[in-house]
Formats: sequence, C-alpha cells, structure tokens
Amino acid sequence: MAHARNAGRQRRRTALGRLRASPAERILAPKGEQQILATAAFSDGSLRDVTSAAGYVSNAALVAETGPDGRIRTGTTPGEAAITVHYMGEVAVVRLQVPRPNRPEPYPEVAADNRVTSWPATNGARWESCPSPLADDATFFRRLNLDVAGTLPTPNEVRAFLADSAKDKRPELSTPRLLGPSTPTIGP
Repeated sequence: MAHARNAGRQRRRTALGRLRASPAERILAPKGEQQILATAAFSDGSLRDVTSAAGYVSNAALVAETGPDGRIRTGTTPGEAAITVHYMGEVAVVRLQVPRPNRPEPYPEVAADNRVTSWPATNGARWESCPSPLADDATFFRRLNLDVAGTLPTPNEVRAFLADSAKDKRPELSTPRLLGPSTPTIGP
C-alpha cells in the first residue's frame, strides 16, 4: 500500500518538459491530408502520445485547417501555414506549404555570391519564387540608393557608377550604403 502511495506522489511530481509535433515541416498537395502526432516529453524522461488531448489552430485557414483530432486538411489555395499545437501550457508548431501548381520544374539554378543572393538560392524553390533577372546598372543604382538607403544620389555619383566597368562595383557600393549612417534601422 505504501508503495502505491509513493508511486502516485512520484507521478504527480513529473512535469511536462516539452511538447513535440511531428512532422515539423511538410509540403502537401492541394486537397491533401496529414495527421499530426503530438508527443509530450515529461521530466522523468517518459514520452506520451497526447494527439487526442492537444488543441490545434491554423494561422492560414485558406491554406490549411485542422480538426480537433490533429488532422491537417489543405484547400486549393497555395501558400504556407503554421499549425500551432498546444497541450498543458506548452506549444509546438507544424509548418507546411501547399505549392503553386505552375511552379518551374526543375527550379532554375541561382548564383549565390553574397548574403542577398544566397536567400533565393537556398529558399527560392521552397517558396516557389523565381528570382527576377539581373537588373541593369541604372536600375540597381536606383534601387540601392532610393529603395534601400532612402537617399537621392548626386548626378555625379550616378554618372561615375554607370561609367565604372569594374566587375565588383556593385558589392563595393552596396556595403557602405547598407551599413552607412543614413541607412534606416529598426529598433534601438
């Protein structure tokens, strides 16, 4: 009898340490389905399937919805959705994507020679956004100055940039513009 009481006390002291949702990421076809597995990891090292006891919320119901059983159902709208899984105050997320039906196959090769161009090279196929063609020098200069740095270049700066034939003129110009004191910042 004492052993049963001690076991009951031990179970009450076991706390929920973490909630895991599986799969963590998934690409689903339009009108596809996927069952979420919610697993609670407790402080004593035990794992428990809590799929039927967890709650589920989609942040993009047009892309994907979930029922109370944790089954994801996608619609016909392409995009991304995050399904929030919650159980006893812990939260986990399942990220999913419904691809566009007319995405390029195979996805075009993208050169990644700096931090800006490395994003589409790494993530473009996943997001199904093909990079735009390389902008001419005048368009690049305008975008860098007005769109990024928020400054208007002098006519002499424009002429000098357009007349420069160096291959590395864009990165040479971009770094001081992106890191300069006139670049807008967010936060303190």
